[in-house]
This record gives sequence, C-alpha cells and structure tokens, in this order.
Amino acid sequence: MSQTGNCAACSLAITRKHYSILWFSCDQWNHIKCVDLSVAQLKNFEMELKKSLKKSRGDRWNCPSCLRAEVQKSQANRKSLSPVPSSVQPERNPGDLTLLDIMNKLDRMELESRELARIYNEQLEVNNKLQREIDNVNSRMLAVENELKKRNGLSGTDQSEEFYQEYYDREQHCLMEYASNFIMSLEILPWGKVSAC
Repeated sequence: MSQTGNCAACSLAITRKHYSILWFSCDQWNHIKCVDLSVAQLKNFEMELKKSLKKSRGDRWNCPSCLRAEVQKSQANRKSLSPVPSSVQPERNPGDLTLLDIMNKLDRMELESRELARIYNEQLEVNNKLQREIDNVNSRMLAVENELKKRNGLSGTDQSEEFYQEYYDREQHCLMEYASNFIMSLEILPWGKVSAC
C-alpha cells in the first residue's frame, strides 16, 4: 500500500485505505477521526471545495490547529488595539434600550401572550358550556310548553301560562345559580382577566 504521509495529530501513517484530509493552510495530513470529522462531513467538504474552486479559487480548507492559532492571533491583535476614545463612542441616554433589554421584553411579551391565549381558550370553553346549558334549558322549556298545550288542548290559557312561567322562573333560577357558583370558583388574575383555578 502506498503511504500518503503521517497524520499530524497521531503521527501514524496515512494510507489509501484511511479516510484522510490534506489541509491547505499547513499542508499537513490528518485522519478524519483525529480531527473529529465524519465521512459525510468529508464528502460535504469535497463538494464545497469543488463549488468554491469553480467560483473563486480563493477558498481553502484550514486545519483546526491553524484556525485556533489564527483566532488567538486575531484576539491578541484586537486586545492590543487602543480602546475607542469616549468622545467617539455614541452617548446613551438612561432610557435607551439595549438589544438585550428588547429581547427580554419580547420574551416576557411572548409569555404573557401565551398565558392570555390559554385564559381566552378556558373562558371560551366556559362560555360554550354555559351556552349549551342555556340551550338545554330553553329546549326543556319548549318541550314543557308543548306538552302543556297538548294536555290543555288550548294555547295561551291562564293556567298553562302560570305553569309555564313558574317552570321558566325555576329553570332560570337554577341556571343563574349554576353560573354564579361556577364564576365564584374562578380566580381573578392581576390584570383583570378571569382564569380557572
């Protein structure tokens, strides 16, 4: 087997049977395992290189050691630069918001929005339940009224009207008591919305 070279990380030989990579920045070989690359990443690098060579010929792969050294050099250069004089820096008013302040406010608003949506959905469910109860009471009252009309053979006699009114009042009282008890079991939140406990 022909040998390509030695791995810069582990110093073992790199042969054609090993997946390896040649770095342009330092002209050194590495096993892909030694630099934490997968075969898929290596193939992706190859595709990117082919594309970049067609475009500009300037793009190259850099090994992790060279990149680290370059980053450290860049950071050292940045530290050695003199700080920007305060006369050049823009003045901030005490009321000005930073990006972090704005992001925090947006996060709080999103949480409040979710809570309000949850409360709205709960109240919508309560409203629908009460509407079903009202529809049920109305349906029962209509059935009683029809039954009374059948029994009396008359429509609108004083006796059936009194009975109907009494039944209606009793059902309405029960419904109002149910709604009142249900509403009392709810907890009022600080911003005035009603929420189930």
